[in-house]
Amino acid sequence: MNTKLKSFFKENSIFFIILISVSFLFIFYKIVQFQRFDLREDFTLFENVLWNSCNGRFLIENSYGNSYFSQHFTPIIILLMPIYCFFQSPYTLLVIDGLAISMALIPLYIISKHYTANKFLQFTVLISFIFYDRLFYGLSSNFYMEVFYPLFIFLLIYFMIKEKWLLYWIFFILVITIKEDSNIVLFGIGLYLLLKRNYKIGLISALIPLIVFPVTILYIIPGFPHPYGKHDIAFLERWSNYGNDVKSIILSMFNPIKDFNEIFSREKIKSVIGVLRQFIFIPLLNYKTILLILPYLFFILSSNYGTMYRFEYHYTLILIPILYLAFFENLKWLKTYKFKYTENVISVLLIFTSIYSVNNIYNNIPRDMKKLNFGNKFDNALNMISQIPGDESVSVSKTLISRVPVRLHRTHIPYGLDIANYVIIYKDEKTSSFDEKITPLILDSLRNCTSWKIIKDEGEFVFFRKISP
Repeated sequence: MNTKLKSFFKENSIFFIILISVSFLFIFYKIVQFQRFDLREDFTLFENVLWNSCNGRFLIENSYGNSYFSQHFTPIIILLMPIYCFFQSPYTLLVIDGLAISMALIPLYIISKHYTANKFLQFTVLISFIFYDRLFYGLSSNFYMEVFYPLFIFLLIYFMIKEKWLLYWIFFILVITIKEDSNIVLFGIGLYLLLKRNYKIGLISALIPLIVFPVTILYIIPGFPHPYGKHDIAFLERWSNYGNDVKSIILSMFNPIKDFNEIFSREKIKSVIGVLRQFIFIPLLNYKTILLILPYLFFILSSNYGTMYRFEYHYTLILIPILYLAFFENLKWLKTYKFKYTENVISVLLIFTSIYSVNNIYNNIPRDMKKLNFGNKFDNALNMISQIPGDESVSVSKTLISRVPVRLHRTHIPYGLDIANYVIIYKDEKTSSFDEKITPLILDSLRNCTSWKIIKDEGEFVFFRKISP
């Protein structure tokens, strides 16, 4: 190892200790979630897509033959295929999930060193990221392509502030491949660059999303096979508060009174405060940084889908890097006031907001997970799953789906009952109100159907096998 490299690792040794520790912690947490049956249908959806792609059914997500691109346009999943094809295991996704989020620390650390030489502030910025409750919510959710947003957008931001435009455009394209909503954030970056008087890059950065986003949702996504021949625009109902079709929704969004009534509700304002609290509201100190984050905030807050506008699960991951950019840019402005202790005061405040987030994180961790005491509640289910031949079609309750080994026909109830040869029902299924309502109905139906035989009925689980006519 040459002298420069030794010096680099020595100078940044604390950071690398933090990076390795956080990577291990995040991966460990995902494995614990998997062992606790906390990862459900969306996790297995991505595993199905990757497994099917590795076995000649490119991008097919389930037994009905529909492409995942009929829901979301996420070409980045293609980059994961060689990894998964070599390591065909659910643990591959768990490792990727934990690493993708923890590796975002690298560009964040480099960006922080660009904006400040204050070691204390550099450290507290990393702490604020690691212990941000909204990041934890993203980590805790099922596997989604959004886990790549922090890493890729931080890298895009770094190359932007360093004016390395070739690398900027490479990551600009990579961010677009993560999911169609990336165009909303990229449009905000374009506006920001225009306000910074980088007219050429800013204009192109704003125009590309304005073209790609409508083309994606109007033509690309509806163009892929969907079950039952359905070709509706994905998730359009989440903006049904504005209208019933694309045209009426877009026209209604230009109504400022309608926008005000939709966005400035008590619950949505509370959600925005919860997101910005970690940054001490510093991103709001400048109109340029407000316009940077405004497009995505409008996109989320205009929705009537509570999970989105409450910024639950993975819906904040795309916004986190943009908020850090706004934070650093306004920090640079605050330092112009020549107050000697500006950075130290902000560092202390970041510690306080991080402590508050840690309390939220702790309260959201199930009690048995805190004690690493999972009991044997699902032992019967695991025993039933182990008795199903590897090539047989299966439909199980959502809570159990991630623990069924991947195969050609693996679906969750109520789907796949028409083609399943084995069914396992979790009587206490409460993943959603719909599942809670439909589970006893399906259980009674199978019990009374002569085509199905009960193999085991133990505890909270009932194991059925289809009888050949």
